[in-house]
Amino acid sequence: MRLGKRSWGRKGRGSRGSLENHGAVTPGEEGSAASATSAANAANATSAASAAAAPSLPVPPQREAELRTTIASLTDQLVALGGAGVGPAPETSALSQAPAGQGQVPTGPAQAVGTGGTDQRVTVLNELGAACAELGDTEAAIAHYEASMALHEQFGPAYRGLLTLYNNMLRQAAAAKDDDGVRHWSSRLDDLTALSKRVMRSQY
Repeated sequence: MRLGKRSWGRKGRGSRGSLENHGAVTPGEEGSAASATSAANAANATSAASAAAAPSLPVPPQREAELRTTIASLTDQLVALGGAGVGPAPETSALSQAPAGQGQVPTGPAQAVGTGGTDQRVTVLNELGAACAELGDTEAAIAHYEASMALHEQFGPAYRGLLTLYNNMLRQAAAAKDDDGVRHWSSRLDDLTALSKRVMRSQY
């Protein structure tokens, strides 16, 4: 029985270490685990964090031109759907707000997209987010994805895109020992965690 206890203890310590060394937060975990992970990121920048903070490879000129053309076309589509595009991501994420009720105006960046067909706007915003992310414009990509999620909370391209971008920004802040940045992006991930719980509850 003692051997079993010692073996379990070693396994527990190893599991906890792997969580702390991962340097990322995954929405859907218990709040205490997410807080512990954020604290670990703030205290120590791991090698994975340093790798994530390294500059990404430049987009080839031809691909960059294609992406800019795509973004311009998608922006025109968004305007045609009744909106004027989406501005830079605000300091406070729109994801921290509960979905707007019937007849209410959505909060956050989604205010800019007007009153056209919600499904079409969500699709366009998701495509804009993906194009901006590939181009390396993280701020614009986050703004588009957050606008999409403010219109329709769901596990889809916007959720996955934000999860990746938030974690990347958190790792970069940890690698740079930027405490304010760590707190900011940890807060964004907390918002995404709360959103994921709302989505899961809505499915029951």
